[in-house]
Amino acid sequence: MKFILYTKIGEDTVQASLGLPEYSYFFVYKEFKSIFQQLGSVASVCSEREIHEQLQLSEQIGEQSVVVFFCPPHVAPDVYPNKSFCVVAWEFDTIPDEAWDDDPRNDWRYVFNRQLGLICLSSHTRQVVERTMGEGFLVSDIPVPVWDRFENFPASKKNAEVSQTLLLEISGNVIDSWNYRLEAESFEYTAKQPSLQLSSWSGEAFELDFTHDKLDSAYLGGFYLPEHWGSWSRLEHPWLMLPKQVQGNFEVELQTRGFGPSIGKPITISFGESREDFLLSGDLVTHCFSFADVEPCNLVRFSGFDMTPHDYQEDPRSMVLGLERIKITSTDEPRLELPLTDSDIRLEANGLVYTTVFNPADARKNWELMVSAFCYAFSNRADATLILKVTHQSVTSIMGRLHYLLQRIGAVACRVVAVHGFLPDDNFNRLIDGTHFYVNASTCEGLCLPMMEFMACGIPAIAPDHTAMQDYSDGDCSFIVNSSLEPAIWPHDPRQFKRARSYRIEWSSLVEQFKRSYDCFHDNTAEYQRRSDLSRARVKSFSCSSRVRDRVAQFLEIAIQEELK
Repeated sequence: MKFILYTKIGEDTVQASLGLPEYSYFFVYKEFKSIFQQLGSVASVCSEREIHEQLQLSEQIGEQSVVVFFCPPHVAPDVYPNKSFCVVAWEFDTIPDEAWDDDPRNDWRYVFNRQLGLICLSSHTRQVVERTMGEGFLVSDIPVPVWDRFENFPASKKNAEVSQTLLLEISGNVIDSWNYRLEAESFEYTAKQPSLQLSSWSGEAFELDFTHDKLDSAYLGGFYLPEHWGSWSRLEHPWLMLPKQVQGNFEVELQTRGFGPSIGKPITISFGESREDFLLSGDLVTHCFSFADVEPCNLVRFSGFDMTPHDYQEDPRSMVLGLERIKITSTDEPRLELPLTDSDIRLEANGLVYTTVFNPADARKNWELMVSAFCYAFSNRADATLILKVTHQSVTSIMGRLHYLLQRIGAVACRVVAVHGFLPDDNFNRLIDGTHFYVNASTCEGLCLPMMEFMACGIPAIAPDHTAMQDYSDGDCSFIVNSSLEPAIWPHDPRQFKRARSYRIEWSSLVEQFKRSYDCFHDNTAEYQRRSDLSRARVKSFSCSSRVRDRVAQFLEIAIQEELK
């Protein structure tokens, strides 16, 4: 039998697809591919055209074939009457059972009824599908075969008596809370070396738009979150971190508006030591400046604010400068645009390391609640670090929101580090080896492959025990965070009707489990090791490849028999 494995993302496009909806499905496909290779021949495809080419080849030689879709059902190409089924991760307590936008595939029942059955990645999803599809529909819960890839990973033997340093060489971007001075009225970038992968500037004009439907507001520091027109300053000395390092002679167009006592007063814009003044207006005004002989820099600073409280009671925010956009155009001869450095960014972390892997664009991951709980729990502990491994194409997906969150939290002793960029396997393994606890604060999970990977290496988790996580994590091996049901939407439903439920995370419980985990590691090495060993055992029993292969073979046998009836 030939298995035609479909995923929209291939090996050659995975790095450029960080954060896309299909990104996580590529890794599910990658893990399952070896299972299907043990059961038959395999052809991997990324388009509907390739599917039909493979089906025709099979038909020509009389070979039986099945199309396996690693994608959400509503985006799976319709190949009926050919044999097919989906491998699905789903985290809510209902599946889409109604159509919208004149597309019947949005009703997953329509898709499932045209396929052999369904493989889902958790018992939670299986139960949800069974409730909707009824007993006659073939659905099997089969996890991703994670264990074998980490079977030979050195078992965790961490303890508080042995100092350990995590070292990563990152070809990407790093946002490190220790690179900022966080005070009640100040948010200053203090690092001497850039922690972003900047490029030199060719001189070609570039523009940043600070309205809420763009991501450029992420480059702002000391500002409130963006609104439909732009972003208001929050602190007395706000700044803008440019994605390129500008220098020489250039012109700047700056679109601003003002608020409060600073209206009519001079405001200063600075590129390094080069400065220009402009008068702030209550209306939206475009200011034009010419800068000359500017030394290379990527930080634009604003100063001269009158922070006298205004008397507008309907909005008490400390607003002074509003930015809508900035455009920078060189007046020099064009230059080559090259990376500023050939070396990676070096990250070194000591003490207790907590790690989470997530896409910031996915609101279900709840990362801002996680950061605030971590900073509250360890506000006085400089030996606690939270690493946020970001899986998204753009650093702007997290930078602006993390900057704003750090401003609101203020000065704390603990450390929060966001790592943006693709980590090769050896670097990812170093991250796992240097981590003491994996953290999950999601409102729902279809599987959480990173959590399984860390647990397979003996890293205990701090996580709720709902949805897919209840298959491999409980209070014996993990530190369980309390949660409760709340209304939710299907994430791909543009109508945003509340047709499902997810779980609200209890913030105080997350704080408590952070503290419990810290005390466990430092005060009870035997208990930490027990949880570490049990985490490995749970993932092994749940997701070893032999068990997964047998269950897939059983599913296929039943599916083909039913098809022949």
